[in-house]
Amino acid sequence: MYRRLIIFTGVLFFAVSVLIIAQDEPKDVLYMVHKDDIKANMVQQYEKAVNELYEQLKMHNFGMQIQFASSTDQNEYYFLTPMEGYADLGKSEAIWSELYEKAGEETMAAIDEQFKGCYEKHNNYVIKWSGELSYRAANPRLKPEDVNFIHWDFFWIEEGNEMKAMELSKKFKELYAKHNITDSYNMWMSDIGHDLGMMVMTRGAKDIADYYEQREKIRGLMKDELIALINEFNPLLKDFDHKNGKPHPEWVYTPSK
Repeated sequence: MYRRLIIFTGVLFFAVSVLIIAQDEPKDVLYMVHKDDIKANMVQQYEKAVNELYEQLKMHNFGMQIQFASSTDQNEYYFLTPMEGYADLGKSEAIWSELYEKAGEETMAAIDEQFKGCYEKHNNYVIKWSGELSYRAANPRLKPEDVNFIHWDFFWIEEGNEMKAMELSKKFKELYAKHNITDSYNMWMSDIGHDLGMMVMTRGAKDIADYYEQREKIRGLMKDELIALINEFNPLLKDFDHKNGKPHPEWVYTPSK
C-alpha cells in the first residue's frame, strides 16, 4: 500500500528523474526512497491511483517533499524525498496521519483500494547522492525540461574494493571534466536498507536514441583513457546491471510554506 511507502520514507530513487542536483551543492544528500515493482497488466491502474493520491497531497499541503520520481521499462517506480538526517525517518507517520485527517478516511481508503493487486513487491531504503562523485557539466547540453529518458547503471562492488571504486569514480569524473563533456551524471551510494557496496550512475537524455548517440560521442572523445579506467574498475565488481526508463515530473511535489 502507498501508505506504508510514506510511513517509512515519506517517499526513489533512483532515480531517479534526470535527477539534476544544483550546480552549487557540494555536500552529499541523503534521500528516503520508495520503490514499487508493478505488475505489467496493472500499470494503468497504478498510475491512476498515484495521480489521485497526488491530488490529495496538493489539496491538503502534504508536509513532505518528493523531489524526484521516475520509472524503468520494467515497471519499477521510484520516489525520492531529501533528508536532513536520519531523524527524518521517524517523522513521516505523523505527516501521513495528518493527511488522512484532512482528506478523510473514506477518501483515502478509496485510493488505497486502487493500489491493491498492483504490486509485485515494495521496497524502502535510504541512499546518498554523492556530490564528490557526481559530474555537473559547466555548459549542459540539455535543459532539465528536455530530459525525457533516464539510463541507470548499477554497480555492486566486491567487499573490500569500495575505496578503490570511489578513487576510480573520481578519476572518471576528472576525465569528463578534462574533455568538457556537456552531459551531466549523478552517482548514488547505498545506505540503509539496501545492499551495501552498491553504486548507481544515472544519466539523462532526450530519448533512447539520443542517449546512445551521445554515449558513443563521449567514448570517441575519451578513447584509450576511458578504456583504461574501465579495465581497472571492472575487476572490482561482483555484479552489474543497467536499465532504461523515464522521469515523472508530474509527480514531483513540494509543500507550500
